[in-house]
Amino acid sequence: MRKLAILFSFFLFSCNSSKKIYSDNSFENLYKAEIGGKSELSFEHIHTNNKYLELINRLNLNDIEDQKLLDINFKENDVLVTYLGERTTGGYSIEIEEVYWKESILYVKTKEIKPGKGDMVTMVITHPFCISLIPKADKVILK
Repeated sequence: MRKLAILFSFFLFSCNSSKKIYSDNSFENLYKAEIGGKSELSFEHIHTNNKYLELINRLNLNDIEDQKLLDINFKENDVLVTYLGERTTGGYSIEIEEVYWKESILYVKTKEIKPGKGDMVTMVITHPFCISLIPKADKVILK
């Protein structure tokens, strides 16, 4: 009985509620391009339609007719733009791989996609970026 009580109390104290992690893979990579991003690894978290329209103008995406890219419900979602930074050739891209909540912070894990060994790539400096739809969040941390 004493061993059971010790085991039970160990179980209770080993549960730490401050380390809750909730997986939330409700994200969607909407658009990727090799040209037009920033020269350093970074991201932008966009909460409003006005800021999103500014982004579209800045990235010269005005001619895109993809309806998914244009119909964003900012009451339920945010937009996250991830920039890979400057690369010396084509064939690179970045995209969101996983989204999860820890406490009240949304963590976003990204994946860099590189050209394969021997792949034919353009010999031009590129600045890859990805526009993604993520759950509404007050704070985002890129991993």
